[in-house]
Amino acid sequence: MSKGHRSAEAYRLTPPQHFSGEPVTYRARVIDGDAARADSNGFYHGMLVKHAGRDFVLTGPPALLVAGESRQLDLFAGLL
Repeated sequence: MSKGHRSAEAYRLTPPQHFSGEPVTYRARVIDGDAARADSNGFYHGMLVKHAGRDFVLTGPPALLVAGESRQLDLFAGLL
């Protein structure tokens, strides 16, 4: 984030059965933090999380959201 600009990265929430890989915990992901930071899909890609009591996998690459910009994103993959 540069001075005066607000932004955030957003990862898609994917049900584990629709994720084409092996989900990992945060702890497992940070064991080799350098490899996680170098992942082209983003640091949190493949991380297992809970949302509204359900398991999901964060799936990258992340979308960059910038304050004041409008765009449609589908951050809930495979839920329809």
